[in-house]
Amino acid sequence: MAFQLLVKTLTEVTQNAFGGKLTFGLLFALLIASGGMTQLISTLNAAYGVRETRSWLRVHLTSLGLTVAMSLLIVAALLLVLTSGQLLESLGQAVGLTTVTFVTVKILRWALALGFVVLHLQRSTTLPQTSKSNTGTG
Repeated sequence: MAFQLLVKTLTEVTQNAFGGKLTFGLLFALLIASGGMTQLISTLNAAYGVRETRSWLRVHLTSLGLTVAMSLLIVAALLLVLTSGQLLESLGQAVGLTTVTFVTVKILRWALALGFVVLHLQRSTTLPQTSKSNTGTG
């Protein structure tokens, strides 16, 4: 059901995109998101008391690269979530999985996804230690 909704939405968007509206919208969204990534870099530098030594161009190119990479990862994750059910069903029919095995695989898929989220949250709450002291005495 989610897969059909995704296909329908993408079909409508691509059929109704005139001129360069879709391209302009994507480039504008990339520019805005890249600005947010630049601010994130700046905020993290301030939080850790690190002075930015890279040029303005290098910082913005880095933030653009990080934004593109993050966007691609998010799209890949969404496609994986939205299409994996149909893919598992097709694979199950081709291999000849029983209904119980198919349901077990689906449950394990979500358990594994939840495990990765928990692992990420656990790792992201542990802040790295800096060698500089923020008090100015070290």
